[in-house]
Parts: sequence; C-alpha cells; structure tokens
Amino acid sequence: MPQGKGFYLYGDGSRFEGYFVDGKAIGNGYCRYASGDTYRGEWKDHAPHGTGTMTLADGQKYPDLGKRRIDRK
Repeated sequence: MPQGKGFYLYGDGSRFEGYFVDGKAIGNGYCRYASGDTYRGEWKDHAPHGTGTMTLADGQKYPDLGKRRIDRK
C-alpha cells in the first residue's frame, strides 16, 4: 500500500505521481492516463477532486475538472 510521496502504475499503463495516505492518492498530483490524457491538480480517494486541469491527448483543456465533479453531487 503506497504511503507518502511516490508513484503508482496502473495495469493499463496509466501512471499517477503524487502523495498517498492509506494507499489512496490525496493532495496535489499528476496522472498520465494510458489514453495520453493528463490531469494535474488536487486528488482525494484516488480521483480528481478540487482544483486541477484535465488535458486531453488532442490538446483540449478542461480547467477545474475536479471542482466541477464536486459541484455535480
């Protein structure tokens, strides 16, 4: 179970770099998904949460994606 600063490689080739508490991504981090999309920003429980930007492989950017996910609940 990851703890502290580090990285995690997913089975599909995606890679998360950032901080872990009890094995879950939390705080600021960066993920490059197998699709080529990236997310840089805040994380909670291994998911984008708060301020951050998703950049699709084709260059389209979606600022504050994590914030919008919170607002939908």
